[in-house]
Amino acid sequence: MAFHASSRQEVDDMTKNSKDKGINILYTDKYPFAGGEYYAVYFEDLDRIQVELVAP
Repeated sequence: MAFHASSRQEVDDMTKNSKDKGINILYTDKYPFAGGEYYAVYFEDLDRIQVELVAP
């Protein structure tokens, strides 16, 4: 599942808030460019579905 963020700051804020809540952030060694050229965060929801938030 992928969502579009309004800014890179929104991606960074979501990443911090998710970490603070104990949500599993994926590909932390490549953050924020785990998707290549895209500024994004990837994490798993409670059902282990991968979620992506991408900035312009």
